[in-house]
Amino acid sequence: MSPAPIPEESTCTRIIHLEDMRFFAGHGVHPSEAATGHWFRVDVSVRLPGIGGATPMTKPGGDRLEDTLDYEKVYAVASRVMATPRSLLETLAGEILESVRRLAPDTVAVRVRVAKLHPPFPGPCGLVAVEMAWPEPDDRKL
Repeated sequence: MSPAPIPEESTCTRIIHLEDMRFFAGHGVHPSEAATGHWFRVDVSVRLPGIGGATPMTKPGGDRLEDTLDYEKVYAVASRVMATPRSLLETLAGEILESVRRLAPDTVAVRVRVAKLHPPFPGPCGLVAVEMAWPEPDDRKL
């Protein structure tokens, strides 16, 4: 038995996730970090405005890239930002967040997490990460 169609007056949440993007780069406050480089992991989540039950993607002639956020553009933003050396993970996360917001002016919320994998600490540490969210985290929508 098929589920009932979503009524026109309801809305569907659209959250796009790009997870586990990996970049090798020389970010860090110590000169040795820039010289040797490290692997970084970037996760980006973008919430777009709700859409009616009959979404543009399910209507005849739908299924068009223009009706959503182009994931490749989000990846390109992360790649571009990660290619420019920075001292702080906070700077990287903030630049990615602001650039993604500019990709889709109707964005409702964005969350970015940048992690340095196996940071150069004296003991074992899998990663250190910074997460930034817009709007403020107390108003979580992702």
